[in-house]
Amino acid sequence: MSVFRRALVCLTAGAVAFATVPSLQASADPLECSDTATTEGEASALAVQCGHRVEVLDSRTPYDQLFAEPDGTMTAETAVEPQRSQRPDGTWHSIDVSLEPRADGRYAPSATVADVSFSQGGDEPLVELTGAQGSTFTLDWPGSLPQPSIDGDSATYSNVLDDVDLVVRATPRGFTHVLVVKTAEAAADPALSRIRFDTGGDAEVHPAADGGLRVIGDGENLAAAAPATMWDSTDTNVASRNTSTDIDADGPR
Repeated sequence: MSVFRRALVCLTAGAVAFATVPSLQASADPLECSDTATTEGEASALAVQCGHRVEVLDSRTPYDQLFAEPDGTMTAETAVEPQRSQRPDGTWHSIDVSLEPRADGRYAPSATVADVSFSQGGDEPLVELTGAQGSTFTLDWPGSLPQPSIDGDSATYSNVLDDVDLVVRATPRGFTHVLVVKTAEAAADPALSRIRFDTGGDAEVHPAADGGLRVIGDGENLAAAAPATMWDSTDTNVASRNTSTDIDADGPR
């Protein structure tokens, strides 16, 4: 591990960058120029020789990147939200929450840090979530679901109750589910106050001190959810309300 002298901290939009001065010296042997290198030493030598910044692949995470600069410094960039996702084959892809059909018919986001999928309709679980250690969590609507309409990151199950749509949306870290209540009559329906989602899988749901929930399976924090919220989206003609729960698969940062 190189010994660094911390020199600079700067705050940018959505990222924190740290500049450091390494004790490593660039190799005297010519190297093939590239934008990436495996280790800090390799990246530092390439950056100095080639005259451009080089990313250290060993330090890449969904949130973090480390770069060797051509002036001999190192810069670490940290984002608040995940910027990339690593697939099982080891390749990295920019976050893309667009839903796509899987081979089994369920819908899943193209590239996020959460292994999550949504129902194609029928009696299968509304949401399936698998953790890094293999723990599973399912969220079920109490009844059969219609086939959803897909729009970007969202799957809408229309009229799960009279004039009430159920919308699940993929996020970079997990998913949200929202009940969209479209009329005043639907808002007054007593059934709306008695909705109970069923949970399954081998993970357990635990209440959190802030009123939210945590999903724990096989010793790992599989997901965390803040308390549910409700808001009024009325205009001058329509009385409606929405209720929402956001679930992050990798917890708070």
